[in-house]
Amino acid sequence: MAQELVMNLFNHHVFSSTDIDEIRHVLGKQFTPHELNITKKRARLNSSVCSCAVNRLGLSSFSYGEGAPIEAAVKEDQCSEVISLNFLTSGSGRLQQHGESSDISANQGLVINMDRPYKLDLQGYAGDALIFSHDALRQHARGLFGEKAGDINFQLAKNVDLAKPAGLALKNAMTYAMSEMNGPLGVLRNPISLVNLENYLLTQFITLHPNSFADIAESASNPVVMPRNLKRARDYIHAHAHEKITLEELATYAGCSYRSLQNIFGKVLGTSPMEYLRSVRLEGIRNELLNAGDKQRTVTEIANQWGFVHMGRLACMYRKQFGELPSDTLKQRNSYPHRSSGTSRLGRI
Repeated sequence: MAQELVMNLFNHHVFSSTDIDEIRHVLGKQFTPHELNITKKRARLNSSVCSCAVNRLGLSSFSYGEGAPIEAAVKEDQCSEVISLNFLTSGSGRLQQHGESSDISANQGLVINMDRPYKLDLQGYAGDALIFSHDALRQHARGLFGEKAGDINFQLAKNVDLAKPAGLALKNAMTYAMSEMNGPLGVLRNPISLVNLENYLLTQFITLHPNSFADIAESASNPVVMPRNLKRARDYIHAHAHEKITLEELATYAGCSYRSLQNIFGKVLGTSPMEYLRSVRLEGIRNELLNAGDKQRTVTEIANQWGFVHMGRLACMYRKQFGELPSDTLKQRNSYPHRSSGTSRLGRI
């Protein structure tokens, strides 16, 4: 039964072991150095870990075994600027940090900021975790809200209330990411798709989980942005659509916060920057399909180069934008040689 609890990332199995010393060593290298001890004599430990990277983030699914009471602790000299978002799939746990206690249960997730010592008491624990650095969170916040976000000494709530929509949405975001990485995306390791998934996870965390970015998020919601910012962003998207584009670099190039950029895209174009980027990439796919000539190129091959890995979803988005399936476009290549869809649907400023 314990083995079944780590199946969320079964295609990314790292190790399984019953030896506490081996488990302590591997987990310390895989995540962060920490103490790990069984607190009950003769308790059987049967640990399994599955883990993968989403650009700068880490996703993990793990189990310590059904009946094993575990004490995990990070001491002062083991602290690091790392955050883990945790959701339980079996068992129970309690965090003790800085004189406060927080539980992890079926109704409550847990955020652990590893920049200060803590102790974690676990009973038959199995769960999933999203792990990321302070730097990754700050850089993403700068992209969303501007440079002032980087100066905030952010504070994070420890509890994630799964009875509330925001908490449940955050858990669903992580479940979705694990499903993606356990499927084709985890095999293809497409850099554009990985950055998109990383952006999604960090945005969901910042906007759904209580934190000290909330004040600047509110102040950045209605800024004054000149069309020049929009033009710069659009030019950048068209020039680099075939590459991975992060929220931070797009906002930096545009010269404003990502929230500001979202507002001006919505007001002027009726869409978001990332939706616009997706439309440009779909245009790129269409151009390549129409100009494939006699080359033996498939829809899947071309789509993967533009960051699309789910052909079913691509077909839906493509048909919505162009009124036909990618395979239909490919059939036209001999009838309309060297035809280009250009930017007629997207325009330029």
